[in-house]
Amino acid sequence: MNYLTKNVDAVAIIQEFANLQDELISVFRQKYSNLTDWTYLLDCPRSGYFHAREEEWRFQQHGLGICFTGQESGKVVDVHTGLLDAPRAIDSWRLCQYFESIGIEKIHYLSQIFEVSEQDGSEALLKCLRQDDTKKVDYC
Repeated sequence: MNYLTKNVDAVAIIQEFANLQDELISVFRQKYSNLTDWTYLLDCPRSGYFHAREEEWRFQQHGLGICFTGQESGKVVDVHTGLLDAPRAIDSWRLCQYFESIGIEKIHYLSQIFEVSEQDGSEALLKCLRQDDTKKVDYC
């Protein structure tokens, strides 16, 4: 995949990710409302499909989390922790996976360029956002 440095609003794209993640979890919970073990996902199907945001999404359960992949968009949302407790939470791993899946390698924020295709770069961006008191983002 040919990655690009994109001039995107860092906060807006992270909010878009959080909104998408929240919606995917909500639709998944509605579809599998009969599940009883939301902590360890022991009665969760290992994989399957559901429809959200006008596309089919594949899910794959792993450990205590679920990875969602848009079948048309290719977007990856890996909810590896906090499935129920924090459906809008973000961390560097989730963002790194998401940015890679949408073809973003670098993001400009303030006067810096962050290599967000690497987990360290995503973490550095989150650290900068945390220090910027005007930005409201949910963190793990």
